[in-house]
Amino acid sequence: MALGLVSLLGLAAVLALTGCGPVDACNQLGNAILGLRGRVTGCMSTGTFLVQGCEAGLASCTASDKQTLINFANCFNAIPAVDCTTDPNAAATVNQNVQNCGSSAGGLSAACVTATGLDQTLGPPASTGFEESGQSCPSVPAMLKGTGQPGTVCSDYTSCAPTCCSCSNGDGHQYLGAACQSGSCAATSSVCPLVEQDQTGLNIPCP
Repeated sequence: MALGLVSLLGLAAVLALTGCGPVDACNQLGNAILGLRGRVTGCMSTGTFLVQGCEAGLASCTASDKQTLINFANCFNAIPAVDCTTDPNAAATVNQNVQNCGSSAGGLSAACVTATGLDQTLGPPASTGFEESGQSCPSVPAMLKGTGQPGTVCSDYTSCAPTCCSCSNGDGHQYLGAACQSGSCAATSSVCPLVEQDQTGLNIPCP
């Protein structure tokens, strides 16, 4: 990670002491992370937060855990906009604000952190890529030629075998996607959500 960027490895440690919550709170945290990334220009590189992973693990979260996620999202939303490309002190300010959110949000159980995937999804950003042919998955990929299976060591998505994905909005659009997360090719069930969340609004036509 480049010098001056606020690392979400630190944020993952903060979340180990804070929370995960009800389904709506999982959405709130996901939106808060994306919103913060947009407001603090050039200051932070976020890992991919999978709302689906948060939702799937909620049974392991207590009522207190669930409220903590909402508290954390609300605190994130209150962090003001800064520009690290023009202000050399901005990154430190953002980092301190993130740490303050962790201190004020409340405690989160280790079981909730693990079950919701927060210990994995808020680590280093996932490397993702995709390609398509006429809104379908190409039978012979031109770019995604990786062969790495889930769990195989990787440095980026190009080493990982692609998966045929369908846009989550149900419009029938399909594409090939590949993802490398935390140094390993992502699980097949995680590839499509990782690619879509990482690429939507940038390149991939999934609204």
